[in-house]
Amino acid sequence: MESGRSIGLGPEVHSLLNRGDLDGALNLVEKGINENPGDFYLYTLLAEASEKVGIDKAIEVYHRGLVHHPNNRHLNLGVGFLYYRKKDFRNAEKYLLGAWIEDPTNVRLLTVLGKIFNSYRQFEKAIKYFEIAALIEPDNTYAVYGLANSYRGVRDNGTALKYWLKFHELEPRNKIAITRIGDCYLVMEDFDQALSYYSKALEIGYDFYALVGSARVHVKLQDYAKALEIYQMMAGREKGNYRYYNELAAYWEQVGDSEQADKVRERAAALSKSWK
Repeated sequence: MESGRSIGLGPEVHSLLNRGDLDGALNLVEKGINENPGDFYLYTLLAEASEKVGIDKAIEVYHRGLVHHPNNRHLNLGVGFLYYRKKDFRNAEKYLLGAWIEDPTNVRLLTVLGKIFNSYRQFEKAIKYFEIAALIEPDNTYAVYGLANSYRGVRDNGTALKYWLKFHELEPRNKIAITRIGDCYLVMEDFDQALSYYSKALEIGYDFYALVGSARVHVKLQDYAKALEIYQMMAGREKGNYRYYNELAAYWEQVGDSEQADKVRERAAALSKSWK
């Protein structure tokens, strides 16, 4: 049997899978592996079919292939992405970093590595991978969002704002980005712009973070009545959300009512236990 894609098994296996004949597809590739256990492509093909059984089965297949080809880019990418889907970020990092050495301009790989380091709160490392991805594909939404979120993580609000605005151009109805733009303007004390973006988010639909941001702006402006009006309006929807009560407690502290703040904070503490 010839090595690589020239074996011609791919179309046959995909045809069997499309017809719902999973056993036939698996048996066909296993036969090929028995005849040629050193062909890396057969393991990628078997892993693809095995995903129909389950992600762990596919991971097992990739590891079988890595015994023969420990540095193979395709096998390392395949197993790394599967570990990432399982949120097993340590194993995902291990295999994807190995693949990145062999495939340094793979934008999907770069953005996933950025997301992994973001999950560790290692924002500087995340920025490195997102920046490379953005150099290759300037309008890649995953790279731009990753940069915005990572710079937010290192509290560089000016740079975060630049990327949030860029992402907003690419996905103008993404409420998360719109509220984050508002948050940046709030931190930078550009209150008119902050309220403008929170309002844009709320035009799309109800948004907890946009409302909290708006209330915080009004507290900064010492318009305490308007801030309280926002919190009261949220009460019906957020009665089970401990974050809401933490925000409300902070409001009462700001207006100097420590007794009311303590009562609300007790409610937040009781609710937070049920969220764990």
